[in-house]
Amino acid sequence: MEQDRDSSVQRIAWHPPYIGSLHIELWDYLDCIEIHEEVSLTEEPLKIDGIIIKKRPGLVIDKNFARIFRGHNIIEFKSPADYFSIHDFYKCYAYVCLYAALKKEADISDMTLTVIESRYPEKVVKHLTGARGYRVERMYAGIYEVVGDFVPIQFIVTPELSDEDNLFLKNLSRNVKVESLIEIFKAVRSRMEDGAVRSYLNAVVEANPKTMKEIGSMAVTQEFKDVMENLSFVKEMKQQWQAERSQMEAERLQIEAENAALRAQLAALTQQ
Repeated sequence: MEQDRDSSVQRIAWHPPYIGSLHIELWDYLDCIEIHEEVSLTEEPLKIDGIIIKKRPGLVIDKNFARIFRGHNIIEFKSPADYFSIHDFYKCYAYVCLYAALKKEADISDMTLTVIESRYPEKVVKHLTGARGYRVERMYAGIYEVVGDFVPIQFIVTPELSDEDNLFLKNLSRNVKVESLIEIFKAVRSRMEDGAVRSYLNAVVEANPKTMKEIGSMAVTQEFKDVMENLSFVKEMKQQWQAERSQMEAERLQIEAENAALRAQLAALTQQ
């Protein structure tokens, strides 16, 4: 079943790398925005996936998906195995209203809602255009804006994004191509000290073992190898491989010792 695709042995926590991808996509603006993960709205376990806050009023972010951004921008993520339902839409809309009601610094007229997912939310769009009378317009590749609500709303469909404009969001999946992964590594090799960047890279590497295997068989630069050395998932794989080698070597030595003992016993028997 599709719902079980993320229930494999390699279960990945997608929220941190989504936050990481936003860090990278908006890298040039990190000194004038704040990106928060899993923001608590109440004392109860009610959390939004992320929020981008402009620290400077009137800041214009030159990025396609940030075109609608206002002062406080609620972000909802769906993992590649999940989908965004009508129920999810109203829950997220409630998050916007709750945030405006509970945070004194936020005004509802200064808020937006962005949903990032791996498939076009057909049922939600049908509901909004039918029951609510809204329009949904494709503004850029993979970016759809809901027209008609007081709160600006957009859907970002990651597989439809272009590598040229949204390399990091587009490739937060289990289907990253070799060329795209190499471009990602090239783009972030000078940012490896950033925790959000490492979180993003670890998730992409872990989600794409076949692609990594292809890259491993290629002649890559020392820079690329240096980046790989800093990834915790790669380190864990190396440690696991080394442990397996050590175990195999121990088993080999044990077999050799047992064979030597048997040969000694056989030699003793032949001398009697």
